[in-house]
Amino acid sequence: MKNSILLFLSVLLVGGFLTSCSKINNDPGEGGGGSNTIILNANKLDGSYYGEEYAAGVGNYWIYLSDNGFDSNDEYIPNSFYFRIDLFGPISTEQTNIKIPNGAYTFDKNNSKEEFTFSAQYSRYITTNNNGSVTEQQFDNAQFTVNGNEINLYVTINNIDYHIKFNKEYSLSDDRVNQDPPTNDEEHYSTLTQDYDVEFNNANARLDYAGDWWQCGYDNWTIYIMSKENDILNGDTILLDFITKHNGRNEDITGTYTISDTPGPMILMRGSVLYSQPIGSWYFDYRSASIVGQAAFTSGTLNITKNSSGTYTFILDAYDDAVNKNRVTAQWTGEITIAS
Repeated sequence: MKNSILLFLSVLLVGGFLTSCSKINNDPGEGGGGSNTIILNANKLDGSYYGEEYAAGVGNYWIYLSDNGFDSNDEYIPNSFYFRIDLFGPISTEQTNIKIPNGAYTFDKNNSKEEFTFSAQYSRYITTNNNGSVTEQQFDNAQFTVNGNEINLYVTINNIDYHIKFNKEYSLSDDRVNQDPPTNDEEHYSTLTQDYDVEFNNANARLDYAGDWWQCGYDNWTIYIMSKENDILNGDTILLDFITKHNGRNEDITGTYTISDTPGPMILMRGSVLYSQPIGSWYFDYRSASIVGQAAFTSGTLNITKNSSGTYTFILDAYDDAVNKNRVTAQWTGEITIAS
């Protein structure tokens, strides 16, 4: 079992897109450089190139700027910072030594995947503490410029401006050819030691639309059902990543979904890890906004029904990825908030 992966802190911690008055100017040469700006030097640039997998005619560059990079298992290193950028630019013509195309990239709160933009949906500021625990923050506003190996990121988070500088040789891995997320066949992330019935406490739910993220032609949604105490994550939370039988943002999410690592209609995506980021479907145990336990769902079913009152009922019957698999069951009924 990997120890350093046990303490994920997902985007739930921040909860929704933050808004603030950004100090970043539209001109990178004028913005992000004031006396109050925190300047960070990135020693590492890691990432992947996905070609047109997420937007026809546009290249997707998934990158991390950090001080210490990743360890040999592609996991975060303690006491480190990472700025993750989900960037869309011109299609690369290189077969090896792939780099980010030169230009100025704008922060896209609409996640349009247009050329020379980077998405608000997946771009994050990530930090780790002494124990490897992870904290994530969303960007309020940002700019990203590339001129050869010279890369500058200007970002505002909670009214604090950052300027991240990078100027070294680098190259991106080529993940264009049917690269699926890892399925954990040889690695086990669950901390459960027995069957478990999820206990929600003062829970609410947020539904996020991800378009055709899994590139199978159907609507992809994620639902977070979160236990909270004083508006802080505390207790059981589940992340469910499912693909409906519709396309074009049809908000009918009802039906029975089967867990699989192969994307398709009426599939609940298996829990896995990509660059230390949990993707797919998971259980998390929070204590005062820090994750102390988790389980990746690898088989089972999810049933979603809409009630006459307008509420939804979610019934999960799944198994984790432990060597001796544990059964995880959950049931929740309530109103859901659909993120814009």
